Amino acid sequence: MKIIKTITALLIAALLAAGSLPFAALFGSGRNAAGFARGIFDIAALAADEDIYTYTVANNQSTITGTKQYVGGAVTLPEYLGGYPVTAVASFAFSNVTSITSVVFPSGLSSIGQAAFSGCSGLQSVSFPETLTDIGISAFNGCSSLAAVSLPNDILSLNNYLFKNCTQLGSVTLPASLESIGQYAFQNCLSLQNVTLPQNLQSIGMFAFEKCSALQSIAIPDSVTLIGQNAFEGCTALGTLTLSENLSKIEYETFKGCTALTSVTFPENLTEIGWASFSGCTNLSSITLNAGLKKIYTAAFSFCNKLRIVAIPDTVTMIDNRAFWYCNGLLSVTIPHNTLNFGSDGDSFQYCTNLTIYCTPGSVAAYAQDHSIPYVFITPVTVQFNANGGSPNMTVTQNCGTALTAPVVTRTGYTFTGWQPAVPAVMPTANTTYTAQWTVNQYTITFDANGGTGGWTKQKTYGDTLTPPVVTKDLYLFSAWIPAPPATVPASNATYTAQWTPIYTYTVTGGTVTITGCSTLVTGALTIPSALDGFPVTAIAYQAFKDCTGITALTIPSSVTWIDSRAFMGCTGLTAVTIPASVTSIGNQAFQDCTALASVTLPDTLAQIGSGVFFNTAWLNAKPDGPVYAGKIFYRYKGTMPAGTTLTVAAGTLGIGGSAFSGFANLSGITLPESLTAIGASAFNGCSGLTTLIMPESVAVIGSNAFNNCAALTLGVFPESYAHTYANENSIPHAFVARITFDANGGTGGCVQTLFYGAPLTAPAVQKTSYVLGSWLPAVPAVVPEGNATYVAQWVTVFSYTVKDSVATVTGTNITVSGAQAIPAQLGGYPVKFIGEAAFRNMNLMTSMTIPDGVLSIAGGAFDGCSGLTSVTIPASVREIGTNAFHGCPNLVIYCYPDSYAIEYAETYHLQYRVRVTVTFHLNGGTGTVPAALNGLNGDAVALPAQGDITRDGYHFLGWAKSAAATAPLGSYAMETRDRTLYAVWSMIPALAARSGSTTVLNAQSGFIYGLATGLTKTAFESTFVSVAGNGRLQYAPDTGSIGTGTKVQVIDNITGLAVQTFTVVIFGDVNGDGNIDAGDAGIIVDYENFFVTWDPSADAALLKAADVNGDGNVDTGDAGIVVDHENFMLTISQATGLPV
Repeated sequence: MKIIKTITALLIAALLAAGSLPFAALFGSGRNAAGFARGIFDIAALAADEDIYTYTVANNQSTITGTKQYVGGAVTLPEYLGGYPVTAVASFAFSNVTSITSVVFPSGLSSIGQAAFSGCSGLQSVSFPETLTDIGISAFNGCSSLAAVSLPNDILSLNNYLFKNCTQLGSVTLPASLESIGQYAFQNCLSLQNVTLPQNLQSIGMFAFEKCSALQSIAIPDSVTLIGQNAFEGCTALGTLTLSENLSKIEYETFKGCTALTSVTFPENLTEIGWASFSGCTNLSSITLNAGLKKIYTAAFSFCNKLRIVAIPDTVTMIDNRAFWYCNGLLSVTIPHNTLNFGSDGDSFQYCTNLTIYCTPGSVAAYAQDHSIPYVFITPVTVQFNANGGSPNMTVTQNCGTALTAPVVTRTGYTFTGWQPAVPAVMPTANTTYTAQWTVNQYTITFDANGGTGGWTKQKTYGDTLTPPVVTKDLYLFSAWIPAPPATVPASNATYTAQWTPIYTYTVTGGTVTITGCSTLVTGALTIPSALDGFPVTAIAYQAFKDCTGITALTIPSSVTWIDSRAFMGCTGLTAVTIPASVTSIGNQAFQDCTALASVTLPDTLAQIGSGVFFNTAWLNAKPDGPVYAGKIFYRYKGTMPAGTTLTVAAGTLGIGGSAFSGFANLSGITLPESLTAIGASAFNGCSGLTTLIMPESVAVIGSNAFNNCAALTLGVFPESYAHTYANENSIPHAFVARITFDANGGTGGCVQTLFYGAPLTAPAVQKTSYVLGSWLPAVPAVVPEGNATYVAQWVTVFSYTVKDSVATVTGTNITVSGAQAIPAQLGGYPVKFIGEAAFRNMNLMTSMTIPDGVLSIAGGAFDGCSGLTSVTIPASVREIGTNAFHGCPNLVIYCYPDSYAIEYAETYHLQYRVRVTVTFHLNGGTGTVPAALNGLNGDAVALPAQGDITRDGYHFLGWAKSAAATAPLGSYAMETRDRTLYAVWSMIPALAARSGSTTVLNAQSGFIYGLATGLTKTAFESTFVSVAGNGRLQYAPDTGSIGTGTKVQVIDNITGLAVQTFTVVIFGDVNGDGNIDAGDAGIIVDYENFFVTWDPSADAALLKAADVNGDGNVDTGDAGIVVDHENFMLTISQATGLPV
């Protein structure tokens, strides 16, 4: 601290000793007395600033006059120079210093001189102190990079040219104290978009904002009494303008060329609108002139070509030359008085080509007449706006020629499309009603399935019926839509979300699922899932679905192996059930009281079901009394059992249901099949009349109490079988049985019997075609042996034969034969190829013989003397038959095949024969199911198949024919001596076609025929312009003999008599339907335009098309004129295009 004080003292002493500077120069004075710190500690900074800037000192204040060296970038002007506060920047001080990018002015600055920063094109920002009170002319002129300016509160006036050509200036904040804006102050500020003028502002100098082409809006406060000429000229983006209420005059070209300006309301105190003040405001469409206005000067609104309606106040005394020149959109000018001066040239409204002047009788009307301007005398008119189902309806009464604004109408669910007739911009000259036109809206309606399926998003028409979709979600029941959908489509987009209730309760044990319960809200078809939470569903628990009365159909997955007792008891709506092959057991009463259950399908693998499973079901009730089977299970005996009943359970049965025979004391005997594997609990309980029951060795399950109360019963069991063990464990009397097999060895009649040891044993009667039984091997004993045994039949062939070169020749029989016989294709393992000489001679007991395919030859006398023989079937393989092969067979008919040798032989020896033939079918271009082939004998009459599902696009099916090219079907058909293919016969469905080389146009989409000629007859129409392809004819409505617009032409199918096509004739220009184009048609078109006749857009579409001959989409006097010109040969209406040529 002592060192610092010493240095400071030395510095002060040195400066005082110099005697060249006053104390104030070092430390400041007044409010800058605090500059002591700067005076003491910033001496180095002071020295640096003085090396940069030039300045002058007066009255103890410094003024910066320029720079001594390069200055650029961000500049902060010093607070002091020469020890004195800087209070001013001199004129031209930094003019054209383009390197400066920003300036921070010192806090005590009060003025900036003329053109001080003019031409500083790199200057982007300035920061003014609140002490600033004056900024000189052109101070920032040409600062083309300056982006924003905020002026301090003590500025009263903006000098001329102040920010001229600041082309990047986008934002200006003007102080509330501002009273005037000088000439050209913001001229050519191309980026300036918005300026808020303060409430104290009194004047705006000429050209102040000229060419501020980005300026979008300006509100001139009521304090402003003067706006200089051209002040806003060329502000091409200016769209909103509010004028001061205290303006008395708008000067020369003030708003000229403000092309974005659309409307202006003039203040009450305005008396004059100056020369060209709004000229070229090409988008100005509305002006409201104030009641005190007196003069509208030359060209004030010239070239305002969107201006539509102008009401001239009573106070106006002059509308000067060219005031509304070239306002070619101007429709109405209302001038209610007659004391106007229209200028020396009288061209105030020249080139207003659409103008009508609305006035009172007098000088204005005379002016209009002298200058060929249409005029109408002012009268009150009433117009009505009929909202046509919408709102509001409105009645307007005002003078004709005044602005007419239609109300904004709305209608729930509809979009407004316009007024009929169209509403003009000005009040019409007569009372008129305008009716709103609507199109119904479409809205986006979403039914969100909320995790399920079946939802949708669609465009729906307002007011249409709204039907929610049927949605589903695995393992859930649909409960409601939130919010509840209305009955019809609402008038807004809407989303309805599905709400769900879980279907199942379940447990997971050991990685498998048991369903324990189900919602009673379930309705309809129910598919139980194969897995829940990723685990397989294997069991349905006790009473899981009990009393779920809404279930009508049930699908159980193949993962389920067990259905517990009463699982579906009381499901009264259930009509059908299919149990999958995976289920091995169904518990007691599982489907009891399912009263509607009529269809039950059990797998062939299911062997175990409990008692009462289907009790009180429609399925059981529909079964007749007696044995009832469910799949491969003997379910139960129904009804009353007669005394002494014996039963044989069907072969293939796997199980006996629980209590199947319980309480049937009249059962005296029952045979169980070898396929049986299970017997349910109490199956034979109380069968007191049953004395013996042989148990198949295949039985592996016997339920509890299966044979209780069967006092007389002895079971027949195989040693060491499950039934043997069960009998021992339950103290049931039993004896051993053996399985005796009689093997027919290729024949029929063999069997397997289970018999008690020592019972009598008798072999069955067996047969084998072409063989006789020789013996059994081993020999069959008289009684059943102890243990299973098999006896095999030994056969001797019926036919004798020899073998040579590995083929057999039949030589006769080993036994006496009778009746029908058939030679086997092989004997002794060798193919039969020949029938030897006299092989069957005199075997007169034989009635028929079938010779196998593959036989090549029948030797002479082979069937000689077989007087009882009535038929022999000879295959096509036979190529040789010997002499007298069938001699002495008076009643014989030979059955043979097409093109076979047997036919030739029969014809040669005058034998009766029939040919076995096959008829097949060919669809001949059609598609569908080909009918099955027909087999029969020649001469047989056959019924040919109907059409069925075969079709061919564009054709009728007529029947069948022998040729693919046939046009007519067979009436009947008898089998021929050859195989035959019959072909489908088709008839083309007729269609209308344009004749080759004609100009005819057939538009299938619209149903119109055009490109014809006028004055056309039916004969010429059919011979020159159209033809009918296929079997058809034409029918006309009306059928007058001539063809005209509206004539209906129908193509009639001669096969069905029905119309297959309908077209409507269009003769362009002919709207009365006489086929000619003349004044009569023109008159109708004019009547249509004037609503004397009406045409329905749908029913009269042909008339509308024929009437619009200029192709503009309207029917009006323009079309009528073309029709008249056509009649007078001034032009021709092309019938190909509908347009004049």
